[in-house]
Amino acid sequence: MAPPTSPPISLPPPVSPMLASAGDPPAGAGWAFEFKWDGVRAVTAVAGGRVRAQSRLGNEITAAYPELTGLTELLDGRPVLLDGEVVALDDAGRPDFGTLQHRMHVRTPDPDLVARIPVSYVVFDLLHLDGVALLREPYDRRRELLEGLGLAGPRVRVPPARPG
Repeated sequence: MAPPTSPPISLPPPVSPMLASAGDPPAGAGWAFEFKWDGVRAVTAVAGGRVRAQSRLGNEITAAYPELTGLTELLDGRPVLLDGEVVALDDAGRPDFGTLQHRMHVRTPDPDLVARIPVSYVVFDLLHLDGVALLREPYDRRRELLEGLGLAGPRVRVPPARPG
């Protein structure tokens, strides 16, 4: 008789990302600012050993960016829904959209392409954590929880946010 197994952890449901809009930047207390990464927007669900990434239009992009599988180890199985950008960085660590374009429309890149043009996932928001939706939580609380996850790896980072 086989030992009992626990059911797989469910991936959080997909969420459409909030998109930037043109206008004057807000001023005063209660605002935070982040660098524009100039990449491919990716809302990424992680649970157990599984990852599912979707573009801002809801297209499945997981296989296009195998670097995202590193999230499972960094999160140690915790179910989360992250919002961020897939970026290609130059030698100085700056985003290079021209380089990223060589990966953007490749559904399943071969190992040579992944090695030549690696991408990183820059995470700037946490939308679900451990089965709890955080969409109604204030940004500063979501940001605090995101920073508490310790997402720092060779291909994953949480950039600083600048309040005020």
